[in-house]
Amino acid sequence: MTKLQKKLKILGTITLYNWSVVRHIVENMDSIEVIESKWAEKFKRDHLDMYPLDLHKIRTWSTFEGCSTLIFKNLNSRFIECDAIIWNGDNLNGHRQNVRFTATLKIPIKFLSKIKQNIESKFEYHCENKYDKHLEDKKRRWIRSYEKKILE
Repeated sequence: MTKLQKKLKILGTITLYNWSVVRHIVENMDSIEVIESKWAEKFKRDHLDMYPLDLHKIRTWSTFEGCSTLIFKNLNSRFIECDAIIWNGDNLNGHRQNVRFTATLKIPIKFLSKIKQNIESKFEYHCENKYDKHLEDKKRRWIRSYEKKILE
């Protein structure tokens, strides 16, 4: 297990909203297994012959920036899992309206290199939070000890 995989395992999940990550997924769909995918609209689900959910096409994923949610987590030493939620939006800043489709993907571990910076940033934030908690705990212990010492 690489350090990057270990960091993702410690974090549990990492959620991204970047269109660039969606593009990387579509570009690599030939090596990605679709575990589950479905349209949110019942009419489209019931008429897949007219509305196929083809995740290999960028047009299927196309939406405004901020209208995609990608939740990554470790699956095993060879794959990561991505729960993708694509929303319809109404302008450049997204303004999510309703879910268009959802998909669960099994992605080869090499994809981690595409989101390395995101994992590194979240892991650093995680470590800073742990350090802050450590300092708060240390401060509380010192205060209790000091109070005990001066009040005896």
